[in-house]
Amino acid sequence: MRRCTRRQRPSVTPQPYVVRLRRHLQQLTVALRHYPDLVDVLWLYDRAMLSNSSRDLLLEAAIGVERLLVQGSGENARRFRQYGAAIIYDAN
Repeated sequence: MRRCTRRQRPSVTPQPYVVRLRRHLQQLTVALRHYPDLVDVLWLYDRAMLSNSSRDLLLEAAIGVERLLVQGSGENARRFRQYGAAIIYDAN
């Protein structure tokens, strides 16, 4: 068996899932440059997935979607919250 020195590294073909993961991380890096709030949205999504109740899951997911779709606190934000509250109320 041949030993590799520091300058010589064995050529290893990455597994398909590693290639996909690298591609997704590169895409995420590009997306974060264009939309810095994406970190908060992903955190809210993760928090929603860890929720114990379906109501909490829906609420956290709705807040994340709002952050993606609505900029600022104008009329669109008010409408989004109003309609979202009506949907959550109907679900109970």
